[in-house]
Amino acid sequence: MKEGVKKISWVSWNKVLVSKTDGGLGVGSIKTKNMGLLGKWKWRFINEQGALWRKVIAEIHGSSGGFDTMGGSNNNSTWSSIVGSCNRIEHLGVPLNNLMVRKIYRGTQTLFWKDNWLNNLGPLKECFPRLFALERFKDCLVADRWVLEEGVWQGKWDWNRQPSGRADGDLTKLVTDLNGFTLDEAQDDRWEWTLTSSRKFTVASLCHAIHWWKVPSRFSLTDILKGNFDFTNDKWRMKLCHAACLSFIWYVWKWRNKILHASSNEEVSSAQNEDIFPVIQRLSLLWTSNRVSNCRFTWCHWIRAPGEVANL
Repeated sequence: MKEGVKKISWVSWNKVLVSKTDGGLGVGSIKTKNMGLLGKWKWRFINEQGALWRKVIAEIHGSSGGFDTMGGSNNNSTWSSIVGSCNRIEHLGVPLNNLMVRKIYRGTQTLFWKDNWLNNLGPLKECFPRLFALERFKDCLVADRWVLEEGVWQGKWDWNRQPSGRADGDLTKLVTDLNGFTLDEAQDDRWEWTLTSSRKFTVASLCHAIHWWKVPSRFSLTDILKGNFDFTNDKWRMKLCHAACLSFIWYVWKWRNKILHASSNEEVSSAQNEDIFPVIQRLSLLWTSNRVSNCRFTWCHWIRAPGEVANL
């Protein structure tokens, strides 16, 4: 290169995509933008109830438009591709269904079991599958199941048979979640988008969520289990990261089995409410201090700046 001639300033592609506020050039990913635009169709489908196009889709793909099946439709139609894109957003770790919440007023336009409307828990059919299996009318409305009788808001259930065992415990939990909930005849029910202050959907907010929440494809699970990391050539740092990942995976698996094989609802509830992060921190410290024996670091170092302990 001749003297006095300006060299090309090379910038990594990842930095080109990152927003300016986060130190990038703000170009954005075309793939992410496309997924955000396709995700908007789900928002339109659940909001534009009276639109002709929406009625046509509902006739062909069902009242939920096919969004209630994670696999989507088997045909190759344009709408099936849109549903598939929304499912892929969920697979990336972005909880698209839970970001669209139902604000209940009259309760006459919202499905009790199938819509996400109660405390952002997700559809009640997924939270309480035993009760949903016992429900006589699967498409009942909120106003059908939560009524004001003798001055008290309470459940008005219609079961194929009376809940018993774990189902009875689920019913108690559901009533507890509904406690204090009231309906308002003055307004219609509506959907809200939780990522904006206006509670209205924007493509930009969904794109930002996809960009930051998606699982990076840089490492596969096999790489993590074997400790094949290419972000550093420092073998001690690689060992430290490997030990931390293994301890995390091992304890989360143990916690999952504890919930799955619980013998009672109380054990399930206790395990689900357990704060496992402090245990993972202690366990990962034990594993890393044994695997990275040349690094001498304290508990304070590990909690405050675990990424720096390899330099100690």
